[in-house]
Amino acid sequence: MGIESVGYIGICYGFCNAAGSYVFSMAVGQFGRIPVFIFAACVNAGIIAEIFSWKVDPNSAWIFFGSAGMWGIGDSIWQTQMSGNILGLLIISDIRFEQFIHSV
Repeated sequence: MGIESVGYIGICYGFCNAAGSYVFSMAVGQFGRIPVFIFAACVNAGIIAEIFSWKVDPNSAWIFFGSAGMWGIGDSIWQTQMSGNILGLLIISDIRFEQFIHSV
């Protein structure tokens, strides 16, 4: 692992962020916002704990990609659900706009 892998790790983060946005915006309809927020908090806390306790080894590429992917999943939940909360519930109370926010 070296500087040549930075782009691939960024791609992993971006892919997991995009996929997580789609999956968890649908999961909110099944489970509600609170369980999804709790899951995001647990993912972020786990990643932070893993980063603090991890001893860097350049030969363990899966930790680099796994950390970036899980961070992307946690970040996608915060981005989609907070925009849904702020824009859909506080600013605009139009039902069609709330449906749009949940589909983004």
